[in-house]
Amino acid sequence: MSEPGSVDGTVEQKRKSPRWMKILLTVSLMLNVAVIGAIGARAWKTHKYGHGHHAMHALGVHAFLWKLPRERRKALREKFRQVRGELKQHKFALVQPLQQFAGALAASDYDRAKVEEAVQAFRASHEKRAAARERYILELVDALTPEERKMLGEKILERAERRQRWHKRLNDWTGKD
Repeated sequence: MSEPGSVDGTVEQKRKSPRWMKILLTVSLMLNVAVIGAIGARAWKTHKYGHGHHAMHALGVHAFLWKLPRERRKALREKFRQVRGELKQHKFALVQPLQQFAGALAASDYDRAKVEEAVQAFRASHEKRAAARERYILELVDALTPEERKMLGEKILERAERRQRWHKRLNDWTGKD
């Protein structure tokens, strides 16, 4: 059997799209996915709690520092560089207690005393890190002028209200109370 074609028996070839068009469509699709991912990530980012400098973000300290004049900002950052270094030292302090806890759970014979000891060590490492963060915050507040303290307080209130509105919306979406 012959393939369908023109009257004289020649087969008409289908036109393919040019190579540059395929590349352009692929790049466009990648950009669309990146933009949608960025928007989705921003929408689901409820707060920046965490270990280390992320806890400072929750208070708005870094955003507040950007509002200060450059000389003042540099002076404050230099003053607290050492304290932030101490926070970094605590960065991996949670790993050993976590490994101890995992080892106690994975042991063939369950020993409640070992598990309790591991959980207490984990809590102690968290408390040690929290104490270092508190020191950082207190030293920051002590170094501020009254006007700067007022600005920081307003910034923290604004973030707290925004977070409260966001959590209310999130709970409305998910149906949680």
